[in-house]
Amino acid sequence: MSILVTGSAGLIGEALIESLLVENVSVIGFDKKTQTKKSATHNFVHVEGDLTDINTLKSIFNEHSIESIIHAGGISHPFIGDQDPKLTLNTNILGTMNIFELAKEYSIKKVIYISSGGVYHRNDDLSQQEKDILRPPSIYGVSKLTGEHLGHVYSQKGYFDFIALRFPFIYGPQRKMPDPIKDVIEKVVHGEKLIRMNGKEESLEFIYIKDAIRGIQLALNSQAIKDDVFNIGVGYTSTMEEIAHAVQMSFPKVTIEFTDQSSGYIAQRPLDCSKAETKLNFRANYTLEKGIKEYSQLYLSSCIE
Repeated sequence: MSILVTGSAGLIGEALIESLLVENVSVIGFDKKTQTKKSATHNFVHVEGDLTDINTLKSIFNEHSIESIIHAGGISHPFIGDQDPKLTLNTNILGTMNIFELAKEYSIKKVIYISSGGVYHRNDDLSQQEKDILRPPSIYGVSKLTGEHLGHVYSQKGYFDFIALRFPFIYGPQRKMPDPIKDVIEKVVHGEKLIRMNGKEESLEFIYIKDAIRGIQLALNSQAIKDDVFNIGVGYTSTMEEIAHAVQMSFPKVTIEFTDQSSGYIAQRPLDCSKAETKLNFRANYTLEKGIKEYSQLYLSSCIE
């Protein structure tokens, strides 16, 4: 039996596949981007294609015996939703429906859906809880929430077990989409001594990739959960100034200054992760400082190589 990982060439997909292969799990990766890094691994097969291409997807199920799906594929950044709403909705809603329809047709046991904290609107509470009334403030958030609703419908009809995981910004090596941590680390590693950042007091929640992968695997290995949604985060937000301080702890010779401009991101409350701690035994291990330090070292070593 194999696990299908969509979005296999992305930040989550790459790290997740690496972790699964260490456990000697057979993995089928699906992504619209070419993936050559693990092509020599006998337990890994990469299929190139688009989530909206049902025929290519169906060929995977015909050729491989798949037990579970981790659906991490799709448009994964709120800015793209504003720039290209049609692409975002087609990929994240129609593409997700294709995955669920094939999971139903081929009697897949479990589907893990990678959702986002972008489904929440900003409120006056201390944190965002899974039981909150949801009014996403972006097209991207709407697309991710729609995927959650679709998954619950399929699960409630008994087609497969379904778990949605809502993540904040995930940072770490191999991230391709922009985020404030990635942007500043890239500039530091490429030799910039004076870096300007925006949104000094603006805050977002960030989780290091290793914590995110552990949350996914805990959900994948859970036996009793049939249809549920969990916040997987660190439970607190960090300001851009705190990010700058953490980067300077690893690179003390770098100067970071702030402009008067906004970062452009929608500020949100931290995710309440108590439900994941109780039902999945999940708690983040990486602080912002620890995660940025490791990320910086790995990024630096990859550039040297």
